[in-house]
Amino acid sequence: MRIELSDCSKRLALELLDRYDNHISAELLWESINEYSLRSHIDSRKSFSALHCVSYFGIAGIVVDLINMKKWDVNQRDSAGLTPLMWAAKCGREEVVKLLLQQNHTEPDIPDTQYDRTALSWAARSGHEGVVKLFLGQLFVNLGSIGQWWGKTPQIMSLLFGKRYINPDRPDKDGQTPLSQAAGSGHY
Repeated sequence: MRIELSDCSKRLALELLDRYDNHISAELLWESINEYSLRSHIDSRKSFSALHCVSYFGIAGIVVDLINMKKWDVNQRDSAGLTPLMWAAKCGREEVVKLLLQQNHTEPDIPDTQYDRTALSWAARSGHEGVVKLFLGQLFVNLGSIGQWWGKTPQIMSLLFGKRYINPDRPDKDGQTPLSQAAGSGHY
């Protein structure tokens, strides 16, 4: 479906995804993609939604349809604390990242709840250069972001320019920035 999405397959996919939360395939997928380190802390796939699923697989042709159904929040965290944008970034799904960033209510700079990493940090850690370029190229980026004035800058600039900020220097809970995540993983 990621390569070619016919009208028939799209209808079938949307029908399945509409009931995805209660489907056994959702639980099986959740068990198969969870990292070992996450499994010990998480008992269920309670909030791994259909939007998380298509973001993980990179099925861009369905993302906007799911968002338009208004059944799933684009910033919803799953049981691992990741948003659909984080899954798309982590898996290198450029088209899905681009579509999610085009949604006005997407918050690109919020961190996950376990490691305190943003979607940019997940993309950098995984070496997805195209996704990193989407984050740094399409949105206003505060290159001198560490400092007291950063707190109000995103809200003010959002009002003035209608854009959202991404802090490329935002450290995770271990103090690693997206740059250090990329370097530490051996990614140029």
